[in-house]
Amino acid sequence: GSIKLRTSAGYGRESFSVARCIPLPVGVDWVRFGGRIRVPSNQSAAGEARLYGEFTSNTDCSGFRGAVGGRGISNFDGWSIREETQKVPQGSSGVLFILSVNKKYVWQEGDQTGEIDDGEPFVAYFDDLFLKPASKPKGPAKAPPGVTDFWRGFDGRGTASVARQGRGA
Repeated sequence: GSIKLRTSAGYGRESFSVARCIPLPVGVDWVRFGGRIRVPSNQSAAGEARLYGEFTSNTDCSGFRGAVGGRGISNFDGWSIREETQKVPQGSSGVLFILSVNKKYVWQEGDQTGEIDDGEPFVAYFDDLFLKPASKPKGPAKAPPGVTDFWRGFDGRGTASVARQGRGA
């Protein structure tokens, strides 16, 4: 499905979200969710749009068990694809699939309480939305020969060196 979200509220009310409650089939251990997001850059207001999930202990989506996802985008003139595979927390029976926009509040002279609405809306578009059961993600057991895993250091082939760069190096 598709949806357009818009907000122009002042401080403390600058976010707007919509959610759909989705009961999880019994025995589902992983879910995959996502969609496409577009935040036009030609708008005066800055902000962020994101989609995420909240697992719940009941099929009516009551009983919060944890949130997942939420990588958003800001003012980008193209459709950005967001997809995630997440483990379902033990005891979860439902998930709220949430679309959210958050307008960056800009303080204005004389607005001591954040009540002034600047009248500049922040708009985001969402499309091709989905949430479905998934299997455990599979990845390579280890890096292919000659490839270094950045996070775990070197695989023992070659040597590491440190080089200073820039002026005065």
